[in-house]
Amino acid sequence: MQKEEAVYPDRSALKIIFKAKCPKCGQGDMFKHPNPYNLKHYDKMNRYCSNCNMDFENETGFYYGAMYVSYAFSISLSVINFIWTILAFGFGKIWIFLSINTAMLIILWPFIFRASRVLYLWMMDLMFKGEGARPDEA
Repeated sequence: MQKEEAVYPDRSALKIIFKAKCPKCGQGDMFKHPNPYNLKHYDKMNRYCSNCNMDFENETGFYYGAMYVSYAFSISLSVINFIWTILAFGFGKIWIFLSINTAMLIILWPFIFRASRVLYLWMMDLMFKGEGARPDEA
């Protein structure tokens, strides 16, 4: 474990999440196209990391669990937005919250989709201590 961290020193969590990098090494791209707002290709993933050969899709349907991460992320953003809206406009203006929240979630949806997949893969890698991360060495 320490050997890998010495080889890959730049494993910043924010960089990995915002740039959709490999959770194992922090170098390879998880998605084929870097722009999440290219709606034609926002969900196209690389099969393996180009740097450390981590398998990004361990099994068919692996990312169904990422829906729960996406749900938690969306709910967190909505709660923050609700508190901000109540403080800014008062409690009687719920339609303002609904309008702003709907627009925010639609605009952030491609980013939330990618961030939830990165976080889910990272959590699974931590939970199972990297098993299956290098299929060619098995």
